[in-house]
Amino acid sequence: MYFKRTIAAVLALTLTGAAYFPVVVSAPAAVVSYAADEEYEDAYFKYELYPDHAELTGVNYVIPEKIVIPDTFKGVPVTAIGKEAFAGQKEIRSVTIPDSVKSIGNYAFCYCTGLKSVKIPDSVTSIGKEAFYGCKSLTAIAVPDSVSFIGYGAFWRCNNLVSVNIPDKVTSIEEYVFGDCKSLESITIPDSVTSIGDSAFSGCESLTSVTIPDSVTSIGGFAFARCINLESVTVPSSVTSIGSCAFRRTKWLGDRQAEDPMVIVNGILIDGAGCSGDVVIPDTVRCIAGYAFEGNSNLRSIVIPESVTSIGVGAFSACSNLESITISDSLTDIDAEAFSETPWLNDRIEKEQMVIINGTLFYARNCTGDVVIPDGVKTISYAAFSHSEITSVTIPDSVTNIVDCAFEYCLNLKSVTLPESVKDIGFGCFQNTPITSIRLPKSLTSIGVYAFSGCDYLTEIIVPESVEFIGNYAFPYSEALESVTILNPDCIIEEPDIVIAFNSMGDAIFSYGGEICWHPVLRGYEGSTVQKYAEEYNFRFEAIGEKSDEPAVSTKPGDANLDGKVTVSDAVAVLQYIANKDRYPLEGQAHVNADVDGVPGITGSDAITIQKVDAGILTLE
Repeated sequence: MYFKRTIAAVLALTLTGAAYFPVVVSAPAAVVSYAADEEYEDAYFKYELYPDHAELTGVNYVIPEKIVIPDTFKGVPVTAIGKEAFAGQKEIRSVTIPDSVKSIGNYAFCYCTGLKSVKIPDSVTSIGKEAFYGCKSLTAIAVPDSVSFIGYGAFWRCNNLVSVNIPDKVTSIEEYVFGDCKSLESITIPDSVTSIGDSAFSGCESLTSVTIPDSVTSIGGFAFARCINLESVTVPSSVTSIGSCAFRRTKWLGDRQAEDPMVIVNGILIDGAGCSGDVVIPDTVRCIAGYAFEGNSNLRSIVIPESVTSIGVGAFSACSNLESITISDSLTDIDAEAFSETPWLNDRIEKEQMVIINGTLFYARNCTGDVVIPDGVKTISYAAFSHSEITSVTIPDSVTNIVDCAFEYCLNLKSVTLPESVKDIGFGCFQNTPITSIRLPKSLTSIGVYAFSGCDYLTEIIVPESVEFIGNYAFPYSEALESVTILNPDCIIEEPDIVIAFNSMGDAIFSYGGEICWHPVLRGYEGSTVQKYAEEYNFRFEAIGEKSDEPAVSTKPGDANLDGKVTVSDAVAVLQYIANKDRYPLEGQAHVNADVDGVPGITGSDAITIQKVDAGILTLE
């Protein structure tokens, strides 16, 4: 397999002392494919062969400069160019893709630095993430009207790309799609597009104008940042969301700043760098964008009106003389580090053990020992308890969101109680803490990247059926962790980062970041995304049943035997499990249902709780 060869190459380079310069390219969410029936190759290419089609998956060691991909292989059509199929092949100058191909996979032509010409037929409907990343010799590419999806970073760092079109079937311009295309002179955004992702056009230094159609409702953070020659921007009234620094370092923003120290677009205050002294934000503003006032040392006080309902990440961070902030109760959405490194926040930190602003817990790093977060807190903000000396934390059922790094490096934290209200656990939320067990609530929908990375005392993790997304490296790779059970058969599991490395000859070598030398067992349903992930990345997989379109099992708390009721028989099932786990196992959802006493792990207390429910003394929700 290509993957195995790249790892061998990396090891060879390391052992022989050749120069090796890694560059990490982040990879967003993706679900991997099933293994093919057979693998074959011809004089130039490698294929995965299925009964009714073939996918081109790689190349042999010697390939021509001009590539013409065949439309059939062994009597079946070639329908896809697979992940990394031509990645790093710097000798390739041109590629002709046949009209049998429907998709171009992730990283398919990534770092083909000599590639000058690509002919994409109108049979292709999707172009994968970073498919042409770093193809610095490409000057133009015609994307056919048949394409409805262009993935994350598809043309990122194509430095010499002058022109490219966006088909009118595309509804979203994904993150970094044209990032750092420094030669891109113009772009037409079709009226099919409803959103422009983070950094979609960042660093397009040759862009001078852009017209955003009135179909667009959101513009992501840094979307046009560092487009240093961009002087004309048309933003329609349909745009209701503008992310952090969307137009930073553009001529257009500079001109707006010269007109008014507060730049407001469609009720969104996107920049206040020119403000000074005592500032009152007008009541026409409903949102303050991320980093809008960041580093403004001329601010002394700010009054935020009732019209403002949200403040973006770092909006007032590092405003070193900001001593007074007036906030109304209508402000319900305050993002991470909105007021960090300001005298106003520092003063509150000195006076309050937990700094809570309108339901957001901002700072609690001075807390120690056993901590109970008060009712009414809705969000635990970025790094709120980071590096603190807490030993346990009880989170109230008012909390729905635990933001990135909230409890990272709490080196004494061993016990966490998560309520059945938490929906999101952010990036690195509990990383490098010594928690020994965690019960994930059935309300949970998302687990961020590195969420439990470095939690080396966890032995088992059960991910409830409600979880729709798991970020890469979310769980620890330690010998203690024996299994991860994922109950949602369609859960999106983010694939590992791609590492691009260069040897002393300048050749690009591809591998997966954070190489894993030990794997826990992955458990899930037959045909599930976790099974696909296990097969792709060499995890051992154990099936807990077959994937079904019907409701799989009861999710009722206390229903340990999965009969849809909570009775004394469930308490018996729990006691049998405690007595002999091998003979009376509680697996998957049964295990989740049985753990009802609010303390992670199944004990006799769970059996007692279930008996109370059966007797009508207690109700579980």
